[in-house]
Amino acid sequence: MHPFIERYKKELAAGGIGAVIALLLFLVVCYTGRPVLSGAPTSTKESKVTLSGKAAPRLGIVLFDGKGNALLAVNTNDKGEFTLPDIPVGEGTTTFILRAANASFRFSFPTRVTIVKDTSAPRLDVNALDGATVTGSNTVISGKAEPGSTVTVNGVKTAVGADGTWSATVALKPGANPVTVTATDAAGNTTTQTQTILYTPTAADSPTGTATVTTSTTSYSPGSEPPAVSTS
Repeated sequence: MHPFIERYKKELAAGGIGAVIALLLFLVVCYTGRPVLSGAPTSTKESKVTLSGKAAPRLGIVLFDGKGNALLAVNTNDKGEFTLPDIPVGEGTTTFILRAANASFRFSFPTRVTIVKDTSAPRLDVNALDGATVTGSNTVISGKAEPGSTVTVNGVKTAVGADGTWSATVALKPGANPVTVTATDAAGNTTTQTQTILYTPTAADSPTGTATVTTSTTSYSPGSEPPAVSTS
């Protein structure tokens, strides 16, 4: 057990003056600043996360849960860097508190981080074009995804509005064109839909004509090469 956690728990368990000392370990401020996290996740689908960051060199970094219970402690290196590995994250929202501590057990002000564990696939609505026949070489596919998620169409990222709406222009080749749409939320969960659009050019078609959609029952043809996509 790290000495910072060992002393904190010992003083707290002693009661009386020991409990007061334990409280002071929280309230007395270091001469150094609080820990600064680097790229801390706000959402994850994993059961454990790693927190890293910087403080002053050769300090202790103590991790507490939201109720003030000491969970883990490490030391900063000569550059002030630290890593807290394999921190369990429960379902829903979990709050952690980090404090730097010197050799006299004086603690810095807290750094708080809240992490949401999300294992649900994000919403993804794609306007129905599956099995449609078009006579233009470009068509627009659109829909709505979970706000804050990332959407790709045939692997190409497209803009997503604040309300989750998105659209992309797909360049078609004659024949069956599979179009794969994937939404990825902040936690890394994904939802994918694939639709197939049949492009049947006519003699009067221009090379970049606007697609005219006619409903049909054409089904997806596995192995077809996805067409190129340009976002709008």
